[in-house]
Amino acid sequence: MAPSEVKHDPSPDSAQDKEGQNSGSHQVTDIKKKPEFANHKILILDDDKLQLQLLQEMLRRIVGDTWQVFACNHVMDALTTLHNEQPALMLMDIEMPEMNGMDMIAHINHTQMTVVAMTAHDTSILGQLLKAGFDDCLFKPFSMEKLSDILGIESQSKPQLDSLLAFAEGDEEAAKEILDTVKQELAAHLENLKEAIEEESLSTDRIGKAAHKLLPIATMMQMGCLEELKALSPEYIGEIEEAEIREKLKVVITTLSAAVSDLYAS
Repeated sequence: MAPSEVKHDPSPDSAQDKEGQNSGSHQVTDIKKKPEFANHKILILDDDKLQLQLLQEMLRRIVGDTWQVFACNHVMDALTTLHNEQPALMLMDIEMPEMNGMDMIAHINHTQMTVVAMTAHDTSILGQLLKAGFDDCLFKPFSMEKLSDILGIESQSKPQLDSLLAFAEGDEEAAKEILDTVKQELAAHLENLKEAIEEESLSTDRIGKAAHKLLPIATMMQMGCLEELKALSPEYIGEIEEAEIREKLKVVITTLSAAVSDLYAS
């Protein structure tokens, strides 16, 4: 049987072996051994198309073209890809209408594959996931730093805050107030852009205004989406086609999502 082929009668011994590897307190350790992968193939499974697109963009920014990324938003497509491609790493949303993650992992042979759950649940579910056979979990929303850790790749740089915190002039309370304000503003921008990209007909006026408001703080934080924001600003957005606007929006949303996650984790 191929390493990632569907198995309708999962072996108890195999499950025990995987559980044994993840046994103990089920706590995330601060120091992890760098993962070793049999190949550079990743399968991601998420029924949310937007989340799937954002995750693809995050992976593109982290691994470039050094990994093959297979994206599926239907379970049957994922099972076919598992059989045909035998990826070394699978990222799986555990809340799916067709089959939840717990059932899914019980029906695949994952002894030669790292399987990482993705969930919006709180971290208390980690022990249950590890016992079910998952190797790790990404708790949504997660940053590119967390995703890089899963891949064993040096983390992307965090948002640059020095230029913002300079206004606090060493005052801790003022610095905290600035950070809180930045978090709230970026989270609001992120929500606005997520809503904008889901519209069937894009509102260039809405997107242009959002890009215009976001550009100054993104510049101060040296975010990696400045070119995209400039292209989406009111002065230039009318010069590009809708498909390109969507692609640039994905980059902005991915970068912004990572920045917000990093800020709330700090």
